[in-house]
Amino acid sequence: MQIATLGPLAVDGQPVRGERLAAVLRALVDARGRAVSVSLLVDAVWDGAPPDDATGAVQALVSRVRRLGLPVVAVPGGYRLPAEEITVDAVEARALVDQAGATLRCGDVNAARGLADQARALFPEVPELVSAEDSRLFAEVAALRAQAALAGVGPFDEVDLGRLVAKTPPDEPSAALLVRVLAAQGREAEALEVVERLRAELAERYGTDPSPVITSVHLALLRGELTAPPVAAPPRQQARITLPAAWRRPMAALVGRERDVKAVTDALAETPVVTIVATGGAGKTRLAAEVARRTAAGGRAVRVIELAGLRSPDEVLPTVLGALGGADTTATGGNLGLERRVLSPEERLRAVAPDLDGLVVLDNCEHVLDAVAVVVADLVAAASPEVAVLATSRAPLGLVGELVHRLTALPDADALALVESRAQAGGAVPTWDTERALALCHRLDNLPLALELAAARLRHMPIDDVLAGLTDRFALLDDALRGLPERHASLWALVDWSRELLAEADRDLLQRVAVIPAPFTADLAAAVAQAPDVRRGLATLVEQSLLSLVEGDGPPRYRMLETVREYGEARLDAAGARDQAMAGLVR
Repeated sequence: MQIATLGPLAVDGQPVRGERLAAVLRALVDARGRAVSVSLLVDAVWDGAPPDDATGAVQALVSRVRRLGLPVVAVPGGYRLPAEEITVDAVEARALVDQAGATLRCGDVNAARGLADQARALFPEVPELVSAEDSRLFAEVAALRAQAALAGVGPFDEVDLGRLVAKTPPDEPSAALLVRVLAAQGREAEALEVVERLRAELAERYGTDPSPVITSVHLALLRGELTAPPVAAPPRQQARITLPAAWRRPMAALVGRERDVKAVTDALAETPVVTIVATGGAGKTRLAAEVARRTAAGGRAVRVIELAGLRSPDEVLPTVLGALGGADTTATGGNLGLERRVLSPEERLRAVAPDLDGLVVLDNCEHVLDAVAVVVADLVAAASPEVAVLATSRAPLGLVGELVHRLTALPDADALALVESRAQAGGAVPTWDTERALALCHRLDNLPLALELAAARLRHMPIDDVLAGLTDRFALLDDALRGLPERHASLWALVDWSRELLAEADRDLLQRVAVIPAPFTADLAAAVAQAPDVRRGLATLVEQSLLSLVEGDGPPRYRMLETVREYGEARLDAAGARDQAMAGLVR
């Protein structure tokens, strides 16, 4: 989960309400995974004036923190927030600053500026800088960006340095850099004014003279050593990168998908539209995020548009336009071009498309597929050849020229590695052999999300109990992990999301063929479903990633994932129970 501390305290973008709740959460976050005693939490919240039942009050606040989705763990005498299960913007910014500093010392100014800009983006536009630690971190970010600009990389930005100089007491190293930045732009008078204001404030408020760092830069300014060069290289236009917070830094390593990352990246270089297609829980979004991160790291523009929250196809085009931007009016030519006409959404898309570059990612398209296909077709038709679209969906868009990358289940070795790494990360001590672990993977179809949920259970259960519990996998694995999107929080919700996209006849077919325990032919499916021709329905289930075609001896057969099969059986049993109840009412 993403925790923002550099501005208003927030969890996954949602602000944390209440001073006491915020104080407990900040104390747990600041501990960076270490245990925090109840007494320290009491001091953090009530500052020496605790209530009568301080322990109970802290326990109530911790319960509220857990309701935010954060996995607070009770330990003897206190609580801890596992650092491996959260991402903190201050920690991320510190890592970027350290990396930028090391890169700058190695002489790679371009890379250092990019890292420093990423760190700056984690702060609010106007940071409060209440704590000394946040102020130091912000000063380091501003210094790195200024040093890169002085070396000719990136635009000058004296605003952040000015904020640091205006603090009480003023940050003198930042003041020295501000003098250099202003002088480098030919603004010597403003640079001298910074020095004079600083000198007057230090004398009046503190009765001191400026430090040697200010004296040195003042002397260099008077000697003309900081004058701007006669010809300055124009600043390089930065690529537009809009990655969601959860995509900028993965919560856990991507296991077993390196070949898929390469295949999709190579396809995007040759094809205007690539769609990652797979059943729910196979890792489509994780794969797209990795491709997007690597594309952005290569200096190309990336725009990510999340569609899972849309409820109507009519929302697709406005959502895409909101992410791509573009003017909503155009000059009509009358009155010397001063009259303007409001553009329709379709016209806005065609107007903004030629100015786009890089990669556009549309995530979770399956429930608004037809509308997405229309938008993507119009976008690609009007955009330059350098623009590529990457979509994720449980079914293809169905466009001419679209390349479909079907994401299959993990190979055995990668499935084993995923379960073991996730279980160990959660504190589990593996007590199983490879044979039983492999049996667990096969029971879960080597499906990444199912394996993640099982690994979460392995943190508290032996593998034999997990294997036995898979007779009702929905009860065992549902809600095993916190912080997942609603449609991924349980296996039942995962399959139910796909089922809701089907027509009524296809839903009925899915439930009926779920009783077949092995790969089957269309004739067997027709016999079980008691229908003369089920081929079109089977094709729809394949398209929606609820069935797959497998080759072998004899004709190709249809195969259903075990999770989908058990879901279908449960739905069929529920439908049968309803029919019996209705028959009883009629009698």
